[in-house]
This record gives sequence, C-alpha cells and structure tokens, in this order.
Amino acid sequence: MSTFVYPKLLGEDFSQLGPFLQLGHGSSSIKASGKIDVEYGKGWLIRTFNKMNGLPPEGKNMDLILDVVRLEEKEIWRRSFNGKIFSTDQYVRNGFLAERAGSVELGFKVYVKDHSLFFEQVYTRFLGIRLPGFMSIFSKASAVEHEDGWKVEVNTLSPLLGQILNYKGCVRIEK
Repeated sequence: MSTFVYPKLLGEDFSQLGPFLQLGHGSSSIKASGKIDVEYGKGWLIRTFNKMNGLPPEGKNMDLILDVVRLEEKEIWRRSFNGKIFSTDQYVRNGFLAERAGSVELGFKVYVKDHSLFFEQVYTRFLGIRLPGFMSIFSKASAVEHEDGWKVEVNTLSPLLGQILNYKGCVRIEK
C-alpha cells in the first residue's frame, strides 16, 4: 500500500473516490489550476486575523495554481491565489488528517461519500497545544469529482470570531 497521506488515511475507501480525486490525492506530485472565490467574514477583526495568518486574499474568480509535493509521510500543498501563496503541510496524526500552517494545526476526520472527499474538523492545535472548543477554528470542506478535476469548498469559522472565510471553485489537473 502507498505511504502517501490520503491512501494511507482512507485505506480501502480510497478506491471509492472518482478517478481525478484519486489522481489528485494519491499519485505522485501534481499540478492543478482553476478559478476560486474567497469570501471573508464580516468586520475589520476578521480581515486583520486573516491577513496576519497568511490566509488566502478575498476575491472573486481568482486564478488558483495548486502544486502538491508528496513525500513518504507528508504532503506539501502550495496554493497560489492570484499570486498570493498559502502553503500547508498535510500528514496523518492519530488516524486524522493533520494540516499545519505555521503554528496552527487542524485535525480532520476524512471520509468518502458518493465518490467524493469530505473533511470534518475535530481539533485545533496552536504551538502544539490542543485548544478548547471555544478557542478553536472549525472547518468543513469537500472535494467533489468534476470534469477533469474537482469542485472544492472550504468553510471556516470560530466561536469567538464568527465566519473566518469561505472559498469555493473548480480545480483541474494539468496534463
């Protein structure tokens, strides 16, 4: 069995994904591109929070370039939103998908349904310390097979701050 993150995490369920999701989440390193809309929550505090944490810029119909580098035990997901880079490391921790950006790590339960991927966040760590729910960030995401790639939607909120950001769009694997 592959030691890449998603096949390792999903086991036999990985084969239930659509072919482009399997390619995008389980083959050797890939490049993809597409168009994406990013919407921030309301208020100056959210905008400041998002900018300070290097989150994608707000905008409609932005160019997205995705580079995924797969190593033995982790993947580097580098996304360019109209030239602004947002990079995360993804790896398996205690049966969950862990995604780290800087000093923040989010842990997700990942499952396959209708040939698509779904992500439900179960924990937030800051500087390695697991945060209580009221201080956490909560994300839900999906990657649904579409043409020669997938549709992605990510919704992130905080009990303290409210809506942080939502992004959605289509990603196509480059041949």
